[in-house]
Amino acid sequence: MQNLGLLDTYWALLISYVVFTLPVGTWTLKSYFDQIPDALIESAKLDGASSLKIMFRIIFPISVPGMISIAIYGIVWSWNDLLYSMTLVTDQSSRTLASGLVMTFLGEASTNWGAMMAASVVSAIPVTIIFVFLQRYFIQGLTSGAVKG
Repeated sequence: MQNLGLLDTYWALLISYVVFTLPVGTWTLKSYFDQIPDALIESAKLDGASSLKIMFRIIFPISVPGMISIAIYGIVWSWNDLLYSMTLVTDQSSRTLASGLVMTFLGEASTNWGAMMAASVVSAIPVTIIFVFLQRYFIQGLTSGAVKG
């Protein structure tokens, strides 16, 4: 990141989060896509659908729960990340929420535990709201393919 001139920028964090969540997302979605019945694709081909039409009308609508599961995973992982946000962004004004909490409330001489816990609860609210509204898709995406039938 230093050679690219991206230290102390949000681009450094964005690139690092994508790089580290992409393998898990790819691996999870690969097993999810393997569960899509070949009969659906074959019947669409017999009906004369093009490859793009099959992708956008059949594959993508079926794979929405898996994609939402991966999106929630990526959001929660990057929201709670401390290592990369402390390493790649050193400017006080550009810090993320997690590293800002650590740098604000933890010190060598004293720690303000009460304020840090209150700020942690408040900082967990956005991710909790996202999870509550997308929980149905998240559970559906995680359990798909778990039971053969």
